[in-house]
Amino acid sequence: MRIASYCLALAFVLGLSLPTRVLAGDASGHWKWQITPQGTDAIDMSADFKVDGAKLTGVFLDGFDQQKFDIKDGKIDGDKVSFSIVRPIGDQSITVNYSGKLDGDTIKGTVEFKFGDQDPTKNDWKADRVKDAATQPATQP
Repeated sequence: MRIASYCLALAFVLGLSLPTRVLAGDASGHWKWQITPQGTDAIDMSADFKVDGAKLTGVFLDGFDQQKFDIKDGKIDGDKVSFSIVRPIGDQSITVNYSGKLDGDTIKGTVEFKFGDQDPTKNDWKADRVKDAATQPATQP
């Protein structure tokens, strides 16, 4: 009985000492998704995320013009992920806010942006983690 109690207490203490990102899931890595603006073809987007505790940082690659932007205000809270991209467009800038739920190698959520005096636009988005090339099967010629 004492051994069982000791093991249970040890498991509880070890569980409390696990890093938050292990308990919440790990959003680190390379992610890809597409957006389809009204009246246009799909555009590939991607980001390289780095996680440090509850902070999400990294670089976003806009597939529209292949420009890179730093991720702003990135957060991880349990399985919730959020970040922003601020990009110049002409003499103005647009802020794009992403939020979603991390589920393994997928993030699903909403993206919201506002440009100039227009009303905010909100759409669904789904990103997939890109596995390491070393773990991918070799392609046939």
